[in-house]
Amino acid sequence: MTSLRRPNGSIIGASVIPISASPSTAPGLWDKNEHYSLVGIGYWPGLAGSIVTYNFTSNIATATFFDTTLQGRFGAAGSGSLRTVSIGGTYTITAGSQHLTTTSGVNGGNGSGTVSSGGYTYGGGGGGIGGNSAIGTTGGATGYDFNGVWNALTIAGYSPSGSSFGKGGNGSLQASENGAVFGGGGGGRSDSYGGGAGGRAGIVIQCGDLYATVIDSLSGSGSFTCPSGSTYVKIWCIGKGGNGSGGIYGHGGGGAAGGIAYARFD
Repeated sequence: MTSLRRPNGSIIGASVIPISASPSTAPGLWDKNEHYSLVGIGYWPGLAGSIVTYNFTSNIATATFFDTTLQGRFGAAGSGSLRTVSIGGTYTITAGSQHLTTTSGVNGGNGSGTVSSGGYTYGGGGGGIGGNSAIGTTGGATGYDFNGVWNALTIAGYSPSGSSFGKGGNGSLQASENGAVFGGGGGGRSDSYGGGAGGRAGIVIQCGDLYATVIDSLSGSGSFTCPSGSTYVKIWCIGKGGNGSGGIYGHGGGGAAGGIAYARFD
C-alpha cells in the first residue's frame, strides 16, 4: 500500500511532535512543517550555544565563528600635509564554515587634508564608515547603514544614524571633533595641537530577528555565546578610526575611518 504524502513530502498520518517539544529532548525525524513551526517560536536550536570569539589587537576588530574569521582594520591617521588625504581601513574575511552563507565588506572612508580659505587654513574632516570626507572640506563624512547594521544596533538598544554611528569628526581652525563610534575618523586641527581622536573599534552581532549585542573595543578580548532563537547569526567587525592631525604650519588633516567586514551564518 502506498502512503499518502503531504506536499512537503512528509507522510500523512505520521506521528506529530508537539511544537512545544525541543529537538534536543525529542530526537528523530522531523516533519518540515514542524521544523518551521519550531523556528517561528524560537524552539529550534539553530545556532544557539555556538560561540563567537573576538579581540581588538592593534585596533583591528577580529571575530571568529565556525572557522570563519572577519577583520575590520583601522583607518590611517590624518596627514600634516596640505590637501593630502588619509586612507581608510580595509577588511579581510577568511571563509571556512559550512554555515557561512554571505560575506561582504567595505573600506573606511578617507579623511580630508587641510583646507585653505580666505587666508586661513582649517583642519580637514574625518572619514566616515563607508564615506569619504571630500578633499578641501572641513565636515566629517557621515556613517553608512552597511548590510542592515543600523537595524541590529536598534535591536541592541542604540539609536543609529549618519551622525551617531561611524561619522567622521569635523575639522576646524583651532578645534576638532572626535570621530563617532564605531570607526569614524577624527577631525583635523590647524595648529600644532593634536586633532580629534578616531572612533573606537567595535563588533556588532545579531542572533535571529530579536537579539543583538554590541561589543566595544574597551571590553578587550573575549567570547560570546549565541542565545536561544539564533536561527541565523550576522557579524559586523569595524576597525578603529584614525586620529585627526594637528599641523605645525597649519596643515592638520582628518583621520580615515575603519573598514567593515560582514558575514551571515545559517
